[in-house]
Amino acid sequence: MACDISDNNAVSNAVEAVTRQFGPIDILINNAGEIMVSPFENLEPADFELAMAVMFWGMLYMTLAVLASMKARRQGRRSAEHAARLVVNAVCARKSETVLGLPAEILSRVHSLLPGFTAEILRFGNSLLPKGVEGASSPRTGRELEPCQGSLYQLLTTLGKRAGQRLNQPVRNQPPPNQPWPSPCK
Repeated sequence: MACDISDNNAVSNAVEAVTRQFGPIDILINNAGEIMVSPFENLEPADFELAMAVMFWGMLYMTLAVLASMKARRQGRRSAEHAARLVVNAVCARKSETVLGLPAEILSRVHSLLPGFTAEILRFGNSLLPKGVEGASSPRTGRELEPCQGSLYQLLTTLGKRAGQRLNQPVRNQPPPNQPWPSPCK
């Protein structure tokens, strides 16, 4: 079921509908995010507010919507128990840092062994991001600037776009149907 988790009423309605159709919710995996790929100068406070609405309020709204039922039934699973255990163990061992997950662990080790290489990879990744348009009369989002990017950028973002469609991620700030983006590539 698609739901805008940044809208508390939409969350309540979705949880109610899911509960009506499938029964009580036993598992909640809070894994949502809003990523704006755009030059900083092309972003507005509303863009950051949207990201916070999804990544903070959305997680809170979903948790609050299912928590009372889970606690009342003494049911449910904590997708975060493993992470919490790792954090507590790190604190008890007086570690200033802990890494969660195998991909993050691999990246951390590569960075510790080859910090210059890691910086170059990040610099290369940054070079693929959309650039600002000089003289633009209004801010442009990364999505608006995508047509200006090369084929490597298009290739690298294809999997992310497919995942977004598969997971019902809304496409924001798009032109009306059957109308192309105005070209910002001047």
